Amino acid sequence: MSKVCQKKEGKINGRQISVIELPALTRLSEEEVMRETLHCLYLSDPGVHVFILVTPVCLLTIEDRAEMEKIKGIFNSKEHFLVLFITELTVDKSVSDFVESTESQSVVSLYGSWYSVMGLKDQRNSKQISDLFNCIEGMKTKPYSLQMYMRAPEKRVRHELQEKLSVKNNDIKELQKRIKTLDGVKLNLVVCGSNRELKSFISNLILNQSERRSELSSECVRRDMELHGRLISLVELPALFNTQLSEEDVMRQTHRCVSLCHPGVHVFIIIIPDAPLNNEDRAEIEEIQRIFSSRINKHIMILIKQNSEHQTEKLNEETQSVIQSFGGRHQFIRSKTQVSVLMEKLEQMVEKNSGVCFSTETLMETQMEKLKEFEEMKKTIHSLETWFQSQDSRDGKDEVRIVLLGKTGVGKSSTGNTILGKKGFISDISQKSVTKVCQRETAEINSRHITVIDTPGLFDTELTKEEIQREMSKCISMILPGPHVFLLLIPVGRFTQEEQNSVKIIQEMFGENSLMFTMVLFTRGDDLNDKTIEQYLGEPGSSLKNLIEVCGNRFHVFNNKETGDQTQVTDLLQKIDNMVKENGGSYYSCKMFREMERQIQEQQKKILMEKVEQLNREKEELMNKHEEEKKRMKLNMEEERQNYDNERKRREEEYKRNIKDMEEQKRQIQEKLKKQKQQERQREEEEEKWRKKEQEMWNEYNQRLKQVMIEKERKRREEEDERRRNIEKEKWDKYYQKLEQEIERMNMKMEEERENHDKERKRRTI
Repeated sequence: MSKVCQKKEGKINGRQISVIELPALTRLSEEEVMRETLHCLYLSDPGVHVFILVTPVCLLTIEDRAEMEKIKGIFNSKEHFLVLFITELTVDKSVSDFVESTESQSVVSLYGSWYSVMGLKDQRNSKQISDLFNCIEGMKTKPYSLQMYMRAPEKRVRHELQEKLSVKNNDIKELQKRIKTLDGVKLNLVVCGSNRELKSFISNLILNQSERRSELSSECVRRDMELHGRLISLVELPALFNTQLSEEDVMRQTHRCVSLCHPGVHVFIIIIPDAPLNNEDRAEIEEIQRIFSSRINKHIMILIKQNSEHQTEKLNEETQSVIQSFGGRHQFIRSKTQVSVLMEKLEQMVEKNSGVCFSTETLMETQMEKLKEFEEMKKTIHSLETWFQSQDSRDGKDEVRIVLLGKTGVGKSSTGNTILGKKGFISDISQKSVTKVCQRETAEINSRHITVIDTPGLFDTELTKEEIQREMSKCISMILPGPHVFLLLIPVGRFTQEEQNSVKIIQEMFGENSLMFTMVLFTRGDDLNDKTIEQYLGEPGSSLKNLIEVCGNRFHVFNNKETGDQTQVTDLLQKIDNMVKENGGSYYSCKMFREMERQIQEQQKKILMEKVEQLNREKEELMNKHEEEKKRMKLNMEEERQNYDNERKRREEEYKRNIKDMEEQKRQIQEKLKKQKQQERQREEEEEKWRKKEQEMWNEYNQRLKQVMIEKERKRREEEDERRRNIEKEKWDKYYQKLEQEIERMNMKMEEERENHDKERKRRTI
């Protein structure tokens, strides 16, 4: 596969078409990636109308995903990309279903929304090409120009900042919610230590959880719960020592750990086993003291985990010393320890500290104090540099100081032995670095004092990045007043990506000026066979040739198997002398190294101050929002209280009116009943008179019959009257029963409203 852009042109339907094929970017170095992308845009002047991302109709490999991420990160434009799905077969339903699947559409969404499908079996089908061009015509975007490419990193950074800002706003909203609900009763705890199982044990004990999380995390994790009416926020701090985290990542994690515990950490819990401290425990405790300083001591509680077999209150001297260095507070923890006992101890500690917590401001202040100490140390080192330089001006002409650099296994120790003419360094053929720390050896060669520093591998398989950087920094102090040359060792053979990045690593460790004092030394010169070194370097523009040019075209070849051949050593020393002469007789001084460190410190200081200012702004904004929210809530509560009072008065007046209306209705009903009874009596009297008159009208000879008739009539009337009275009585009984039920219902409703009112009043009072 080609590693350079290729351009092809042709006419389709009378229109000039230019197609540029960009090589796979993940297989190129960063320098080659930049060169080829710029070349691509140069060939497409005035700009690219569309980037066609070709992907097969199958599951993506890890390499495919890496290539997509690389392309997206470089060009950073969703408007100019079209994803083209390619299949060896004809485009049928199975292909269409795959393209419409969730995974395929996620690839499309990564680059916008435009995509098309093409079957290579039907590549002669003009309709496919026509559909593709119609899709491109429908995009209607301005050409992707060189200016857009140059602004792409800025656009990407702005997008990332916006995402971070969005996350920060969400965190602030979550914090506001916490402040509104449980303001003033929150307890922030941070669990520290090198043993993850112990940290998980104490976290689950406090949070009353039983799960055991075994996955390793390099990020701070916060868990919240409410315990006895108090909100507990617990953060697990990752192990700070002997991890894959860089120094910057460690500082970022500690800052994030403290910032997660707004307004600060009340207690740092260090959990250790009830056993002699191991090296990891000691190193972790020292790292905690180094980062947080002695200001953390009054916030430390040391928990000692005991097992069921061994339970004693006696501690060894080293553990006692550690406890005393952190203020003397400790507590034994067992598997059956009640969390209430532990929380009581922690709350007593917080109360003793008057609620003062270790805030982000405190952490920033400790970092500022360290910067001041560093400035004082620089002044002392500067005075030493001046003295060494004065000594060097007297006898430096007969001295050569050399630092050997390179990845593990390139033969740094063997090269040092060849230069010195003796076996001063331990040498072995291995993929693991034999040299773990910087080593210094000297020798007299042709009446000249030669000093060689052997260093660990730049890509050591066992040492961490911080340990390698620490050793590289140490090598400068071992060869004061400074090395004349950095020999970058590269073996003859396959030129790897790691070796291509060597120059970048040297610049990061020793600064840009270090390349003025750098020479490439090729080891295993016998592998050249019949080739010359110039033939091995290849044509101009190759990666190896570019590396040599960056190092000022200074290089030399060594064969460490021919240790008796001192000609190669003499030639090397002569080239070093020529380089020193070109540099005006100077060397890479300790002052240059300190200046490089000073620039890094200034940059870190600037970042730190920006973080402090941002934190203060966020804190002020948060407090202002909190005050505004409190005022708004107060106004809302007052308004609700007034509305409630008005509603209560309205209901009371309505109830009084209802009672009055019911009493009036009752009075009217009673009067009505009284009138009906009077009318009934009058009617009965009239009927009685009528019966008397009727009896008088009968003849005496019908008297018996009349009497029978009268008797029947009287009985009938009595039964009818009785029935009527019963009906009337039932009506009035039902009416009174309904009336009593209505009164009872209204009484219950008033009682319920009174209880709700009391509950609401109590809730608002709380």
